[in-house]
Amino acid sequence: MGLYVLAFFLGRLLFHHGVADAALQAIMVSFAAGPFFGPAMLSPVFGARSALAISLIALILNLVIVPTTLVLLGLSKPPAPGAK
Repeated sequence: MGLYVLAFFLGRLLFHHGVADAALQAIMVSFAAGPFFGPAMLSPVFGARSALAISLIALILNLVIVPTTLVLLGLSKPPAPGAK
């Protein structure tokens, strides 16, 4: 989550991106592929204990990072024509 925040603010302040672009940049930088490659790489090394770490990575990604990005994208969307 810290990398997401860092990438978002770097995108906004250093690269002068809009909110939507900075949010997409942040998710691309911080979205780990742990749930995808984790079982294949960690299970042989750590056995069943690795399942907890892989599950936590998936939960953080899906419950925090993805919704945060969607909210930021929604907030940066211009209002529809004719909307109040």
